[in-house]
Amino acid sequence: MHPPSRQDYVAITLGQKSGSYNNSKQWRRQSCWRKWKQLSRLQRSLILFTAVLLLICGLASYSTITESLRGKRSHQVRSPFVLFLSLVFLVLHSQKHSLFDFVAHVFLPSWRGAVIDAEQGTDGAKDGDAKDDTAADQDTKTVKELLEAVRDSFRHAWQGYKDFAWGHDELRPISKSYSEWFGLGLTLIDALDTMWIMGLKTEFEEAKSWVSTELSFNKNVDVNLFESTIRILGGLLSTYHLTGDALFLEKAKDIGSRLMPAFNTPSKIPYSDVNIGKGTAHPPRWTSDSTVAEVTSIQLEFRELSRLTQEPQYQAAVAEVTNKVHNLDGKVDGLVPMFINTHSGQFTHQGIFTLGARADSYYEYLLKQWLQGGKKEHQFLEDYLQPQDGPSCVFPARDPGSGRYNGLPEDHLDLAKQMMETPEIVHFNMHQGSVRDIEVKLADRHNLLRPETVESLFYLYRFTKDKKYRQWGWEILQNFNKYTKVSSGGYTSVNNVRDPDYPSPRDKMESFFLGETLKYLYLLFSDDFSLVSLDKYVFNTEAHPLPIWPSAA
Repeated sequence: MHPPSRQDYVAITLGQKSGSYNNSKQWRRQSCWRKWKQLSRLQRSLILFTAVLLLICGLASYSTITESLRGKRSHQVRSPFVLFLSLVFLVLHSQKHSLFDFVAHVFLPSWRGAVIDAEQGTDGAKDGDAKDDTAADQDTKTVKELLEAVRDSFRHAWQGYKDFAWGHDELRPISKSYSEWFGLGLTLIDALDTMWIMGLKTEFEEAKSWVSTELSFNKNVDVNLFESTIRILGGLLSTYHLTGDALFLEKAKDIGSRLMPAFNTPSKIPYSDVNIGKGTAHPPRWTSDSTVAEVTSIQLEFRELSRLTQEPQYQAAVAEVTNKVHNLDGKVDGLVPMFINTHSGQFTHQGIFTLGARADSYYEYLLKQWLQGGKKEHQFLEDYLQPQDGPSCVFPARDPGSGRYNGLPEDHLDLAKQMMETPEIVHFNMHQGSVRDIEVKLADRHNLLRPETVESLFYLYRFTKDKKYRQWGWEILQNFNKYTKVSSGGYTSVNNVRDPDYPSPRDKMESFFLGETLKYLYLLFSDDFSLVSLDKYVFNTEAHPLPIWPSAA
């Protein structure tokens, strides 16, 4: 990650100073423009048509409206349309709303929590009570009520997917449609084990029926090796272990075998993309590199597939990748660069390190492979510990707290607690004269319904029993319902969490909201620590529990 330049810093700082009139106007223009670009062609046409109509009629009726608003000749205002214009004038004048805001409220689909009525809210609170409800101590809720609140959220999200995106990859809840990534029903597969864990048997059975009769991997489609492994292969393997149903193992074997051509490279470092119908693989169009996280965060799933099928080629392929990375030069105190070349097998972009995307789950899977194998493969543990013992940094593991309960140093848990207090994406102001130590840039103020925060809360609660982590999880769930819940079904990601009035929806519910976020919330609120016990299961990076081998049946 490059440090911010002075020019970048100045722009960001000015953007966050209160009372900066010029920048405030610029931000409002940018915000409105983003809203405008997010609208469909039909919605834009409706807004433009309405604006023109209001302008024409407003000019024609200006004197009549003005006098009627002043109390003069009110008996002459008889046209319903003129009354409508009067109402518009009063609303815009009294509420200081723009025409765009008014028309948007009239014509755009409802998406914010303000449209959630008492029956839709998690516990029936009205908008006026939302603040008190969000701040309410979760101790006032029984465990049963907390769990049912998560189930309600899942059912609402699932209903939107079922109504508007059934069998497709992702729901677009605002436009009541769907989007495709691979065309393999990602959301449905990702959510299978969540439904089983939550005891949603009706929803599970209808999803299982689709898997049995509709899911086919014999398609001429390119898929991403990493994403397909963690979401599809991981989801099917997890569901097989939880249910014992051989259907899911057969589907896992099918997709696993179709992903294997990715490893046919000169270096055995896999390509990023595979055509699962043609049996071919290739890197992205713009590079022959793969990211280190992509090629080192598929091991749990392929290792487990080999164990179940007694076919060693899956584990052998990912083990070769792990060994190559282990022996490569270019690491600094155990930290790895972000990219690796599929032809040479060497790190590229050396000297550039990150603890975020493109490298993060490399460290996560080192620890988790050690756990998965019953703590017998010590190379994984040694590589995991090296960055944390190095002089240049202390690395925060993605599943905080695991170390303390697996014979690792106590300070790992202390670091995890500190990390829990930080934002998801921040930039450190390193140069002299910085007003703030950290900045959250405009582009990073989104919420994508991602799971990492509640995942960390789940682990910390399991390891510490500190109820504040449950409280934070409850507040997160309440605010998901307030700001991201779409009345017709589903939840939407938003662009700006710092603007509660207009967080700016993205019209996208990714599969991990059902596969990870709600699953971790459910497990956070459960007092039954045997429910997906951390002594028996290790979660893959998509929250799909896979068995720790000595405890597997």
